[in-house]
Amino acid sequence: MTHRKSLFSYLVLLLCSIALMGCPESDSVSNPDGNGNGNEDEGKPPTEMLGVWKFQSATVNGNPVDLSDLMEWVPMAVRAEIQILENGAYVYQEVNTQGGQLWWEAGFVYVEGGEIDVNIQQDGDGARMETVFFTYTLSNGIFTLTENDEGDIVVLVMTR
Repeated sequence: MTHRKSLFSYLVLLLCSIALMGCPESDSVSNPDGNGNGNEDEGKPPTEMLGVWKFQSATVNGNPVDLSDLMEWVPMAVRAEIQILENGAYVYQEVNTQGGQLWWEAGFVYVEGGEIDVNIQQDGDGARMETVFFTYTLSNGIFTLTENDEGDIVVLVMTR
């Protein structure tokens, strides 16, 4: 399965979307968000989604799996986390025991209803354009992403 690549792609796309949403547009007076509805907050993550989230667990088709295997962490990584900013930009990183960054990806997220599109724009290897589609729940400090990866239902659980 390509869960790590999918997650990275989602994250990069997320950061790209955030960057694009933060750029001024030439028609910003008549069309503030570029889509004709005048809602400049469209697609931005909700306030409770902002900040740093640490990946805690994962399942595939309801069965627990090791996060490091599923997400294909780099050697010596002990945890992964994602930071989501107000403009939708995100940075995903895998870190070692001292908190040093071993791998990263960046992009933008676009949030609408219970869905989040992660637009990956770059990672530790360079430019990358990929979008990963998730549904999500966010309740009581638990952020859950669910993806249908070629028929496999992948659930990622994060906490602060």
